[in-house]
Amino acid sequence: SRLQPVQLRRLGAGLGGDPGPAVARAIRRLTSGARRVGTFRERRLGRRYPVFAVRGYRLLVRPLGPLQGEILTLAPQTAGPEKESGEAPPAVPRRLRGRERDRLRSAARAAYFQAYPRQRGRAVEVHHRVPLEWSHLFPGADPNRLSNLQGLSSRDHLRKASDLWTAFRNTYQRRREAPKPVDVLRYAAVVDRSLALPYPL
Repeated sequence: SRLQPVQLRRLGAGLGGDPGPAVARAIRRLTSGARRVGTFRERRLGRRYPVFAVRGYRLLVRPLGPLQGEILTLAPQTAGPEKESGEAPPAVPRRLRGRERDRLRSAARAAYFQAYPRQRGRAVEVHHRVPLEWSHLFPGADPNRLSNLQGLSSRDHLRKASDLWTAFRNTYQRRREAPKPVDVLRYAAVVDRSLALPYPL
């Protein structure tokens, strides 16, 4: 799951010292009302995973048997945990161009501040955990899902997020290689951890 702390608390109300049991109970409640809405195709490995929807969330599931599956990701929909848009997330089948990225950035800001209205008016920049530059590697995922959006200060956005992703891009350009989806996800976790580091870096 790629839930931010506020989303985790909303999912598992009454979290104690060990949030695991409360989150597991909440996920069991969610999955009991889920319905299948589509399929996610992982092109590199040629695998297909069913996608389910339940109020406010989407679940990506790996089949383990005829009546059994394993939840790979639980992600809030762009409309927020309390609302369901009724629409499938936009597919990104190819590398995005400048104007397309600009439109998605504007939509990301709107979605973030709708979900976190107390952040409005503050010096917050909305960052994509998996940058739009690499969103075509995840064609079944909405790049503006809330779990992919972070509100950062200008300094953190530039020094910790943007600078690290620039280094990532430059590394693959020097190698004359394209990153794989797993490379992007692992690096997103590195960038996440950098946000907790003190300055100077």
